[in-house]
Amino acid sequence: MNDNLVGTAGAFQFASVDLAGFQEADNEAVDRVLANTTLKLLMRRESQPIATCVGCGCDDYHACVDEASFQPCSWLRLDRESLRGVCSQCQQYVARWDNGDIQPTASSHK
Repeated sequence: MNDNLVGTAGAFQFASVDLAGFQEADNEAVDRVLANTTLKLLMRRESQPIATCVGCGCDDYHACVDEASFQPCSWLRLDRESLRGVCSQCQQYVARWDNGDIQPTASSHK
């Protein structure tokens, strides 16, 4: 089975799970696919340190939501070593990040 998870700043989303062609008799197969995918998600979440946005403080599992589109944010910049990044709702921090300042702002501390 392919790894069908794509990371966003706040959550993992399913990129694609092709369930076309499944019949009612295949409910057990669908349940197994979903359980396996859920297990992979939980294992990944437990094993990966959580990165936090230097602008607003959102993190890998608690995304900002764009008020116009209702879409979760995503990482514009991300350094897994320092566990810091800039999310798509904090574009004003990209230039600062690109200049080497990756320290969180006072407002990013929740």
